[in-house]
Amino acid sequence: MKIFLIISSLLFSSLVFSAENQDVRVLEIKKEIISMAKSFEGKPDVDGKLQSALEEKVEQLEKIIPYSTMEEKASKIVGAWRQVFGPYSKKADGKIPSSSVTDHIYQVILPNGYFYNVALAEGLGLKAVILLKGKYVVDAESIKATFVRNSLLFKNLPSDESYYLLPEKLEKNEIKVIDLPKSIPPVGTTGELLEVYADSEIRILRGKSPTFKKVALLIMEKKQ
Repeated sequence: MKIFLIISSLLFSSLVFSAENQDVRVLEIKKEIISMAKSFEGKPDVDGKLQSALEEKVEQLEKIIPYSTMEEKASKIVGAWRQVFGPYSKKADGKIPSSSVTDHIYQVILPNGYFYNVALAEGLGLKAVILLKGKYVVDAESIKATFVRNSLLFKNLPSDESYYLLPEKLEKNEIKVIDLPKSIPPVGTTGELLEVYADSEIRILRGKSPTFKKVALLIMEKKQ
């Protein structure tokens, strides 16, 4: 009986130690991903080399994080996120509007099955905020998204980093926008969000869309 208790104690200690090591390693890789993503922020990635470098770290993370369903992952992403790294380019290659300001790209996930992609655009001496609304459905493999409304805000633009608050104001009709015709893309365009990891600081996902030439890796930071 004593031998059994000793073996059980050793096994329990080993499991606890292994779990602690895993948590430490997750934290280390997460910090590496954040640091690398911020060093790449705003840089063109036409050849995909920056994404490939980040993918190596993300794949390391995927191997050690506990399994969770897409529904469980989706429950962690409600809120506002600022894109640190994503499928943007300074060239007009169709990835995002070429005039978008890369440090002002947000995604706001609402709990009611809708989300907003928010971007600040500049050009020809003008500024506007693009508020692209989509609806989403979570299934076993991904979050299916369809864009349903595209709005432009020209007046009373935020002077600080509160762009991520605009979707809530639009939902409450507290701001005046210009709605583009629903016949104009990207309204009607569909895509998939392949969530990898999210916590109170960082969100990692892959995006599939006809707009992207290949599956895009996105790294986002939580807005509090």
